[in-house]
Amino acid sequence: METTSNAAKKERLQKQEEYKKWLEHLKFLGVKVVKPSERR
Repeated sequence: METTSNAAKKERLQKQEEYKKWLEHLKFLGVKVVKPSERR
């Protein structure tokens, strides 16, 4: 089962990277991104 959890971990990291790239892209476009948890 070790390999399965490793694969899942890798997939999560990849999704995180894609998310970061997406956020950078939005910033580049001049869009202000506010996460629900940060909104006050």
